Amino acid sequence: VRTSSQEADRRGADRVAVDLPCRLLPSGGHPAEARLRDLSAGGARVTLMPGRAAPTVGGDVTLAVQGRDLRARV
Repeated sequence: VRTSSQEADRRGADRVAVDLPCRLLPSGGHPAEARLRDLSAGGARVTLMPGRAAPTVGGDVTLAVQGRDLRARV
């Protein structure tokens, strides 16, 4: 797979592994319980709890984690 090689990794910042509970609040959608798995200056990896639908790619979301609300785009 092309994305598994170092040359294909286009991330602009290193990611830091975390494992924190969070809530994903899609714009105009229903909130979903999730886990924040890694975080960087330019992105994050979030795993939704089973049975939750993923937000629309390109949609705006708020990631609520540890009392902070972070705005992002999927």
